[in-house]
Amino acid sequence: AIVRANRSRLLQVLDNLVRNSVYWLRRGGITGEGLPAKEVRIDVTDGGFIVSDTGPGVDPAVEERLFEIFVSGRPAAPEGQSPGGQGIGLFIVRQLLALDGCTVDLLDDLNHLGRRYRFEVDLTAVLAQPQ
Repeated sequence: AIVRANRSRLLQVLDNLVRNSVYWLRRGGITGEGLPAKEVRIDVTDGGFIVSDTGPGVDPAVEERLFEIFVSGRPAAPEGQSPGGQGIGLFIVRQLLALDGCTVDLLDDLNHLGRRYRFEVDLTAVLAQPQ
């Protein structure tokens, strides 16, 4: 399928989703015998793509508000260290996609820890129609 969208905005969306995955995979403590290897996946769908990873998944305490501004599952940084999540990345992702009539949603699928972990980007509004 051909996507007719602003390339920079779409790359920013993908970059944010993948960087979030990498952050949570680097937090450690989730690998070991019998657990999945650290992996980020991007699955292309008929209407867009899904980004997921083998990290801990989304904290249930924030999953319903995850796309609101200043909502983050990242812990606050200790004194003198760089800040934790500011809670603007997924908000911006949703806003950028909305400019083209597209959406991002946290799917209901659960990972090995029983948490939601798959982000679906629906690009059907900007897919070129077959001739």
